[in-house]
Amino acid sequence: MTHDFCTATSRKIRKLGYAPKPAIRFARFIFSILMSVCGLMGIYYLLSQVENNRITGSGEWFSGARSGMGSPDFSARR
Repeated sequence: MTHDFCTATSRKIRKLGYAPKPAIRFARFIFSILMSVCGLMGIYYLLSQVENNRITGSGEWFSGARSGMGSPDFSARR
């Protein structure tokens, strides 16, 4: 995949009028930037998943009721 991407990108850059060696260097640079950005996006995705699946805070139920009440509609049943 790396070879295919760099080959296609360097051909497109050569069509713009650049010499072959600088076109290859530029294609490799674009590929490394692309992989870095994809890696950062993956890390951000994993961190957002961990953040969304966090255990509720101490003393609170999932619905936001305080501990000791049992459930949010405790006062309505009393």
